[in-house]
Amino acid sequence: MQCDWDLIRSILLWAEHHCDGSYIVSADMIILSGYTPSEINGHLKLLENSGFLTNDYGTNSKQACHIYFSRLTRQGQHYLNAVRNDMIWRRTKSVLALISLPLTLSLVQDLAVAIIKSSLGF
Repeated sequence: MQCDWDLIRSILLWAEHHCDGSYIVSADMIILSGYTPSEINGHLKLLENSGFLTNDYGTNSKQACHIYFSRLTRQGQHYLNAVRNDMIWRRTKSVLALISLPLTLSLVQDLAVAIIKSSLGF
């Protein structure tokens, strides 16, 4: 599976709006235009493995075919804060398009933060 950075951002925005830790969510509950439940689930696995999502109810996603989560972690919230703004996200994606190396979520976050700092004159 190739990482779709727009899907990552969309999932995190969706989770922030819909998940407060009071119930469990799985890929089939997330409806994002242009993406299949399988694509969403694959990216949920990436987000869970990266520590961006957590499940307060203890359902074992590792052995299930679907990822279950209940809220964003602090790390997930920090990433989302870095890529939330549409202008910053467009600029981040334009730089990502120039890079032909595999990137991690933390590197994308660092890039977005650098763009934010540059916008602020730092």
